[in-house]
Amino acid sequence: MKKIFLILLTIGTVALTLVDMGVPFLLYLSLPALLTALAGFYIWAASGEGNLSSAINLRRGADGAVLMSWISVLMGFVVILASFDPSDVEGAYATLSVCMLPLFYGYLVKFLTAIFTD
Repeated sequence: MKKIFLILLTIGTVALTLVDMGVPFLLYLSLPALLTALAGFYIWAASGEGNLSSAINLRRGADGAVLMSWISVLMGFVVILASFDPSDVEGAYATLSVCMLPLFYGYLVKFLTAIFTD
């Protein structure tokens, strides 16, 4: 029960922070970015020894979520720089914000995983 409360508290705090920032809440919802973090989590957790749900493998998965998210962000930077148009600075800022979403989800997965493993 305590862990469920902590997860709900975490999600609620993140949601309130996003609303307080004054940008549309839907800007932070990206299924591909979430799937990138979850794929990294599963790949690293499954590559460990023993049970997939052991604390060690969950911690490995959390690290994998962050690493896969960083890879995704770097790939996004390459795409942005390859197609950069100096006359469209506002478009570049919007693209950069979307590029950072996988990292947001990767660290959120890592934070939530810490609730289960610690």
